[in-house]
Amino acid sequence: MKSKKLMSVIVAIIIIAVIAGGSYYAYHYETTGTMKVSAADTSTGLTGVMDVNVTFSSIALHSVNASSNSTGWTNYSLHDKTVNILNLNASNAAFLSNLSVHAGSYNMMKIYIKSVTVYINSSLQGIYSLNSTVSLHLAHNFA
Repeated sequence: MKSKKLMSVIVAIIIIAVIAGGSYYAYHYETTGTMKVSAADTSTGLTGVMDVNVTFSSIALHSVNASSNSTGWTNYSLHDKTVNILNLNASNAAFLSNLSVHAGSYNMMKIYIKSVTVYINSSLQGIYSLNSTVSLHLAHNFA
């Protein structure tokens, strides 16, 4: 009699474990998608500019369905990916990352830029300065 009870308890524990594992899998793997992040710019015809290197540090997405006790923002690291955006457009955008995001609706995105470096043609250094490299490092992240 005791072995039947023990067997029933073991079977119940196994069933609960299978249900919990299936629920975990469904929540974390069946409710996510992949978001491809790329960078491009429209050509502005900057005279003498050879490169515009932008270092992207992260992206944040805001969920429409954020709970009242949450900001709704989820951050995703881009691992300080640097690209020269000067000659990039929608057809040849630079790949930054594939992000695994939860399925849902998002209404805002923040792009965090760590630095921007502009390289100027050295033959134009009299126009700009004696230094042929101009760097802009952002003091803080813009929202």
